[in-house]
Amino acid sequence: MTLLETAGVLNFTALHYYGIHWCHVSQFLLPSYALLTAHVLHQSKFMLSFLESFMDNLPFEGVGSLPFWAISFSECLKYTLSREELAKQCSKTKLVGLLLQSVELVMAESRECQEVIVALVLWIMEKALLFEEENICFLLDSLQLTLINKRPVSDELCGLLLTSTFWRLRAIHVALLRVPPLCPEFVSPLLTCSEDYLAYVVKNIDIIALLSKEVQPSSAYASVVLRIIRSNTARFQDLNLSTANFTPFIFPLFSTEDWQLIIKTLASELVPCLRRVILQWEKTVELESAIKVLQHLEVPHRGEIVSVILNEQDFSTYFLSELMKSIELPEELTREFSVQLFRAIFFCDVTDDELDSVLKTLSQFPPCERLIHNILKCYLEGAAEQEIPLLYSFGKLQRIGFICSQLLYTDRRYLTILPSQDDLLAVLTVFDSFVESDVIAKYGLFGGASIDISQVDLPSTEEELLQFMENAARRTVIYLSIDCIGADVAVLRSAHAKSINSSSPPYRFASTGMT
Repeated sequence: MTLLETAGVLNFTALHYYGIHWCHVSQFLLPSYALLTAHVLHQSKFMLSFLESFMDNLPFEGVGSLPFWAISFSECLKYTLSREELAKQCSKTKLVGLLLQSVELVMAESRECQEVIVALVLWIMEKALLFEEENICFLLDSLQLTLINKRPVSDELCGLLLTSTFWRLRAIHVALLRVPPLCPEFVSPLLTCSEDYLAYVVKNIDIIALLSKEVQPSSAYASVVLRIIRSNTARFQDLNLSTANFTPFIFPLFSTEDWQLIIKTLASELVPCLRRVILQWEKTVELESAIKVLQHLEVPHRGEIVSVILNEQDFSTYFLSELMKSIELPEELTREFSVQLFRAIFFCDVTDDELDSVLKTLSQFPPCERLIHNILKCYLEGAAEQEIPLLYSFGKLQRIGFICSQLLYTDRRYLTILPSQDDLLAVLTVFDSFVESDVIAKYGLFGGASIDISQVDLPSTEEELLQFMENAARRTVIYLSIDCIGADVAVLRSAHAKSINSSSPPYRFASTGMT
């Protein structure tokens, strides 16, 4: 026996000690293996011994070295099976065993490692002519058992295998789909597989029912369901969109042709189903999906569906605002939404981005003039009733002034937010009636023309007076914060000033001439 034969038969022991040096020796193993194989007499023993040596002393301590090991093992095994004269001498059962060992070894390793071994498995299945059918069946059965028993550790490797949608893997695919929990990587390959492959999976497992119950649905799941029902329109009857968890994801995917079947299938259940879905979209602000779906429906049906948002205490102002601008809704509902948005920018914590959207919407759909005129009064009185100090902060009042400013620039109909002559007279009259005597007594001043207070409702108690003056002060902060550079606003202010000066003489301090 030659030295080469002895080294080969007893084992290629150098492989035992490579460990962390795989990154350096990996490139030399295949040339060495090919060279040695050509010069030994007992090739079958040498090849098996060499390949078995890859499995010794594993896992070894070498961070980042396993990918080089995987590449070397894959290259050597492919070389053995690629050469017919060598492949005939090997025990296919033992080679399959080594392959299964490598699969199990890389399950918990990096994706790079797994990709190499998965590519090796797929290559061997493509070269099935090199194996007897019983060897392939043994490989598939063993692979399925190993992968399922090692879940969820094996999930990533399973996903890589199934992505190929290789025909011989169809039974493994079905088996993995049957074992919970369902992994998204097991479902997505059904989007790109052949029609025959999909038909086999659908025949052996009720994939629609399976995905309907999945607690973490996705658009990929919905796309798979859609592909299945489009391949056989009779399966539209299998869709229970009222209970399926993927319903919010599948509705936006329906084409115009699909909608004809959906409307017919759901019938009276369509509106209640979409009312539930629209609430989910409103919470997650899935605006694009909502618009796309509602555009397929008639305006009255849109109103029935979208009106459910009014039942929500904390609705998304941005969602509602963009929806109003994007699709046609019934007039009555549009008016109600306009009122809700108008009140929201005063009473809710609306962000700057949301405010920008709402202001644009309110410029198109302003609420009634009476609500506009009374909004600041409602705001101050409502805040007082709720006893929310934050609403009275100086910064908050200034922000309300800023909101009023923006509204004034959007449409002249919002000019009624500004104080009218009667508003100003009422406030000034109350102040004068309670402050005049104190000022005259302290500074020895003489009052001007007396003010007619018969038409003004004066606070009857000190508490009411204090509340009135507090609200008046807060309203003043808001008014002073309003930016009235616009021409319409300036004109209105000028008209207010002239009206006030002409209808009521100013209060003048006699000794100083101050007004």
